[in-house]
Amino acid sequence: MSLSNQKEIRQVISIAAANSDYPIIMQWTGGRAGGHHFYKNFHQPILATYRSIREDSNIILVGGSGFGSADDIWEYLTGDWSSACNLCHLTVSCSRAAL
Repeated sequence: MSLSNQKEIRQVISIAAANSDYPIIMQWTGGRAGGHHFYKNFHQPILATYRSIREDSNIILVGGSGFGSADDIWEYLTGDWSSACNLCHLTVSCSRAAL
């Protein structure tokens, strides 16, 4: 599921909770995806929902498209991006680059 806002993230969390034996791949596109997502903030919806996402072990969080290089992706895989918000490392499970 490729998502673009906090409401959609919460809908997927509900689906995952109701189907805990089934893996759910949640691709967060937010503001990095370009096209119809370009104007939306990438960080804020994930910051608001990250704890809930990680409480469901069957959710695989994919940092969405719009990344152009390994350097762009790395801070999301390591969680370094969230240190700018004075938070601990909030990592994605994997990432998708649009190279």
